[in-house]
Amino acid sequence: VALAALGCTMAPAAQKPSQAQRADIERLLAVSGAEDLAKQMGKATAAPMLSALEAAHPDWPSRAFDIIEEEVISVYSEHLGAFKRRIIPLYAEHFTPAEIKGLIAFYDTDLGRKTVTVMPLLTEATMQLSQQWSQALTPTIEARVMKRLEAEGIKLK
Repeated sequence: VALAALGCTMAPAAQKPSQAQRADIERLLAVSGAEDLAKQMGKATAAPMLSALEAAHPDWPSRAFDIIEEEVISVYSEHLGAFKRRIIPLYAEHFTPAEIKGLIAFYDTDLGRKTVTVMPLLTEATMQLSQQWSQALTPTIEARVMKRLEAEGIKLK
């Protein structure tokens, strides 16, 4: 009975997208710049790694850091197909076939193409601003947490 009740509360598995849906989503990924995701993810993954390595090994030649970044990006690019196979069902789950076609139409416009060009830059700038904002708020957060802990008689070692 418990297993039957559990089965009734579980969400049904998403249906696999049809070949036509897959083709449209593939087209959307191409026109929206999502296929550039491998390079963006590789750069995003490599950045903190490179910062840490540069700090730990200031004597390394700059070419070593270039090679590391190139290889990280290369690995992401080589595995993009597997990622796309996993992301296509997500698009199919969240967008109707008509919405996918609408998005393709949008990205085929001048504004859509500009969006593809500008969004990675905006995303990167936003991430940097978010990091700075978070760092600026850290002392205030720490002070307020310590004040609350003290007010409640909680002492941390």
